[in-house]
Amino acid sequence: KVRERKRENPRLEWATTPEWEAWQAEEVARFYTLLFSHPAVEAITWWNFTDNKAWQGAPAGLIRADMTPKPAYDRLKRLIKETWWTDIEQRWEGGEGVTFRGFLGDYAVEARMPDGQTLHGTFSPGKAGGSIKVRLAR
Repeated sequence: KVRERKRENPRLEWATTPEWEAWQAEEVARFYTLLFSHPAVEAITWWNFTDNKAWQGAPAGLIRADMTPKPAYDRLKRLIKETWWTDIEQRWEGGEGVTFRGFLGDYAVEARMPDGQTLHGTFSPGKAGGSIKVRLAR
């Protein structure tokens, strides 16, 4: 039966190669960068996270069938956690507050006070931008 199925669809057992994985990593980075930069995109769905049992046996996942990450996984992780991750540290000198530019998402604020207290707050900026007031608490 396997031979019959393979004759009907020879791609049932595609193998991943270093060349394919390098190309996939470049395309994933390019495509996700395009999507991430467009204001109308709110979510991205990736089918076949792993190559294991992927559609038509294609090596389309970010993870190989043996569950090791491919270059595309590493590249996408770097984009999300390094390039698109807003991580800042600023000193407040009094006045109106702190200003920064960041990506849309959920933010956690930690303020260390001169007396040693640490205050925490969270906020989620909207697409319209503008100023946000954050209430800090112990």
